[in-house]
Amino acid sequence: MNTALTPTMQSDTDPAEGVSPRKRAVADAMVTDGLDIKDAVIASGFSEKRTKQTVYELRHDVAWVRYLNHRTVMQTAEEVAKAQHVRGVLMRTSESDKVRLDAARDVMDRGGFKAPDRRVQTGGVTISIDLGEGG
Repeated sequence: MNTALTPTMQSDTDPAEGVSPRKRAVADAMVTDGLDIKDAVIASGFSEKRTKQTVYELRHDVAWVRYLNHRTVMQTAEEVAKAQHVRGVLMRTSESDKVRLDAARDVMDRGGFKAPDRRVQTGGVTISIDLGEGG
């Protein structure tokens, strides 16, 4: 059985278990605000003088890495749901035919109904039509 967590599955353990509030704040700043780990460490109140050491410790902290992965998966799931909603709104309400068509194509593509790729062939074929008088 695959035990990997997905956005729809729940774990028996709290993903924040064993992760201090400040360490959680680092992961949250990375996921929510898009900060790199160094800037997230500083923004979360850790000593600027010890930034390199704190980054090293976090990267080797199994509980923190697990929490960061959990937050990343959950944030991505939320963003995907929002994107799907926007696509649906565009498909139904846009005044632009092109926008509605592109949104509908995207829905079909993601649903497994992608149109075949177009292939343009060039070269080597010559057609001649002789309209000469026959006799």
